[in-house]
Amino acid sequence: MAVPTALLKLFLPRMVARGHGRVLNVASAAAWFPGPEQATYFATKAYLAALSNALWYELKPLGIRVTALLPGPIETGFAQAGQLTRTRLFAPGTGVDPQIVARAGYAGLLAGKRQVIVGVTWWMRWAARCYPWLPKRLVLAVIAALQRPRP
Repeated sequence: MAVPTALLKLFLPRMVARGHGRVLNVASAAAWFPGPEQATYFATKAYLAALSNALWYELKPLGIRVTALLPGPIETGFAQAGQLTRTRLFAPGTGVDPQIVARAGYAGLLAGKRQVIVGVTWWMRWAARCYPWLPKRLVLAVIAALQRPRP
């Protein structure tokens, strides 16, 4: 959270002075939920998504576009490095090609979109929409189960 915030603090004043600029923050679909088993990761992605959304609103009148990229699982090596390939969330073949994610993010940034969602399954979208009304203990249990290694 500190690095993106510091970079924004460094570059936004120049963008404001010029009257234009673009920022693409890579958050994650993980931003939609609390994340037992990866609490810090989920929380930092929620921070980036919330920050990007607020800045999109605040800076749009000044000619600056801020876009939050919220991808689902991506085939980047993240799952292998975190030993997550045996989980339901990061099972082999569930991730999206990083080039697809990058192209979608860049296109959304150029279009001035507030958010770009890519590589997210139907159930992730459904869960994100229903999250405010779902029992939080249930959500926590489901997210934890998705991230635990399968036998």
